[in-house]
Amino acid sequence: MSLRLALIGDLHLSERSPRFQHALDVLDFAIADAVDQGADVFALLGDLFEGHPTGAEYAALLSRVHRMRERGPVLAILGNHEAYAALAFWHHLGVIVAWDREAVLDLGTARILAIPYPRRGRAPFADLDGDDIAATMRSAADRVGTIIDEYRVPEKPLVVLGHFTIEGMTAGASEFEVHSATEVVVPRAAFDGCGLTAIGHIHRAQNTDGPERWSYCTNGGITHGEIVGVGSLIRHSFAEAADPKSYTLVTVDQGRVHWLRREVPAREQLVETMDWQASPSANAVAANLFAMQASGKEIKLTVEIAEDRLASFDPTVFDPIREAAVHFVLERVTVSAERVRAPQLMKASSLAEQFGAWESAMGLDLSPERRTRLMEKIAGLET
Repeated sequence: MSLRLALIGDLHLSERSPRFQHALDVLDFAIADAVDQGADVFALLGDLFEGHPTGAEYAALLSRVHRMRERGPVLAILGNHEAYAALAFWHHLGVIVAWDREAVLDLGTARILAIPYPRRGRAPFADLDGDDIAATMRSAADRVGTIIDEYRVPEKPLVVLGHFTIEGMTAGASEFEVHSATEVVVPRAAFDGCGLTAIGHIHRAQNTDGPERWSYCTNGGITHGEIVGVGSLIRHSFAEAADPKSYTLVTVDQGRVHWLRREVPAREQLVETMDWQASPSANAVAANLFAMQASGKEIKLTVEIAEDRLASFDPTVFDPIREAAVHFVLERVTVSAERVRAPQLMKASSLAEQFGAWESAMGLDLSPERRTRLMEKIAGLET
């Protein structure tokens, strides 16, 4: 009998976010698609909420968890963004929860092990060895390996789910991935012999080999176990604009573990830059062109404006974009006089030519004697 799991990455549900309803809508899509694909186990891989969830945030997610439970077991893993006790009562709802300890689900074809984010001083990482932060980080990474060793069995593959960083995975520039120097990085060797390791935490989906593949369990052991970063379900930051979004579908059948990504309709994001012109009509035309692309999308527009044009800046020019986009962020960047002249200087091919361009751009009026002395020094530098 085969087993099929739907793995859902970081949600970061927050009523304060302009993406709150969008995250719920995409989650609805993922649940429906996973049901159509025959999923009989669901797992939420951490960062379900931001901080202490509100009643509305709890209600929104739990109504969807109830829908998942109609299919079979549901696992929930504590991440680093929600409050430590955010999932403390979920086991009363019939959810298998990994927050103050690891959680295990034994099924006929596989054993599923869920490990929460390693928080120093918090169970199951409360009694780590080490006199400084670096030592306790290593101890936390070792603890993950110890937990995995405890739950390996020879007769069926072990599927490890978690919320942490694994050696070799790369974080992006998203503000949700600004991880401190105390971030625990677990060595890849800790997962040797596992049928599959799938984690949340890093928003960019990534994996060690191809887009999908099988891992084989033969003679009581795994010959090749994948390590997969599931990625976030939606784009939580404009730094994720180019990242495809999906949930991960895992199939375990006769000792083999197969996974693939299922694309979800995450909102498209456009990140653009515009130069503020002296002509009001030119700025209006540029803004209207951006507005034509904005329908149904999130837009971040950075307007670069020279210092001498600051007084002409009019944010109402961008009202058509605000009206068309589902989420619009406008950022103004003042370009100094030095930056304006920089392209002129870069075009010069010699120090003497660069000096001439700089002299002209600055409007200097050097005496012939001083200019001759400077040119002589420049000639000496070029030789």
